[in-house]
Amino acid sequence: RGAENVVRLSAQLQGKGFDVRALIPPSTPRRQECLRFVLHSFNSEVEIDNLMEELDGCLCCGRD
Repeated sequence: RGAENVVRLSAQLQGKGFDVRALIPPSTPRRQECLRFVLHSFNSEVEIDNLMEELDGCLCCGRD
């Protein structure tokens, strides 16, 4: 359940051009799956705001 959701969400965000990785077992303990976001000093505030909006939309609405 958790790993599948994290992988799905990671793929959705990657499809939008964001550098996001799913951390799932065996890299992380079961039930502690998470996302790793890769940000750089050259990322703009607009890019980060866009990422937050996409993440909020994916989590709140469950949209594809």
